[in-house]
Amino acid sequence: MAPVCDNTDNTPYYSPPSQNTSIKEKVKDTDKNQIQIYPNPTTGELHITMEHAPLWEDAVIEIYSVVGQKLLSQNSPFEGGRGMSEITIDVSHLANGMYFLKIENQVVKFVKQ
Repeated sequence: MAPVCDNTDNTPYYSPPSQNTSIKEKVKDTDKNQIQIYPNPTTGELHITMEHAPLWEDAVIEIYSVVGQKLLSQNSPFEGGRGMSEITIDVSHLANGMYFLKIENQVVKFVKQ
């Protein structure tokens, strides 16, 4: 996002994203302790490892194209419990390219080869 200067001393600051911000603009560095995906790049299966699985029980897992088209949406199969949980999503049907995996407010880039 470009700096905005609308104060009297022309000091740049970043305005917060609007509600209409696209999925591409929402990509941010993910807390490595909460969500991990591998292999990346992948050829067919994408493994998602989540820490603190009970927090993700009611989450929705979504995959988006680089132009923001939702390609997959499913309820999280993470179960209650402690520690790490892992799920696998088959992405072999996707064309080769870059995609975004979104779980709640976490967005992670991955590449399908």
